[in-house]
Amino acid sequence: MILHYLPILVGITGTHRLPGTASPLDMTQYRSSQNPAVKRAGSTTVGNGGVEMLIRNDIAVNGGPVKTPDSLAGRACFQDVWLTSADAPPELYRLGVVYGIAGQTDPETAEFWKEITQIIKAGPKQWLITGDVNVSLSGIEITAAAHHETHASRSYRKFFEDCGGVDAWELDPDRSLRSWTSEKGEIRTIIDRSAASTLPGLFEIGVLNPQGEGKYKYPAVLSTDHRAR
Repeated sequence: MILHYLPILVGITGTHRLPGTASPLDMTQYRSSQNPAVKRAGSTTVGNGGVEMLIRNDIAVNGGPVKTPDSLAGRACFQDVWLTSADAPPELYRLGVVYGIAGQTDPETAEFWKEITQIIKAGPKQWLITGDVNVSLSGIEITAAAHHETHASRSYRKFFEDCGGVDAWELDPDRSLRSWTSEKGEIRTIIDRSAASTLPGLFEIGVLNPQGEGKYKYPAVLSTDHRAR
């Protein structure tokens, strides 16, 4: 999938790679940056969390990776890049890969999304994040008997609304008919997500258009391969 479409951004979450561990991926078309996992008690080889961001080599970056606080260790990577459209000058975007807190009632979720909000608001007006957000937003995104709004879903929605953005899955009314992003037993859910600034409608003409037809020369592919079981 990645090498077929060559999206501008690829996010990998839950790498469990400790600091100093090189990425095992061999994709010469991309440059990689990591936010390593946090050391796990009793293990010298595997950590908790871990995020890797891959940006295609032909995309012009603006400086180095965006600095993140220690509280986001193993949880988020950000990079400012220049994206070119067919009929306008290059625009600066802040791209991010995030790994959301899994606990649906964990008070850390609110603080996590507050920190992501601060990083997005401190950057360019245009932005996009993707990753394992660990949130479902509506009943059509989960096969369980009932869907209830959670602390995590409220915190995530507040994040993208406060940043003037939209969630990509919510733009697709038929998302329940497409591939689920996670499966545990008989319960299937959509928890891998992308969100972006509504200016100038990135999803409508870019992210949801993997064939590259539309305004943006470098569309991102909204796709996922969630292997957690």
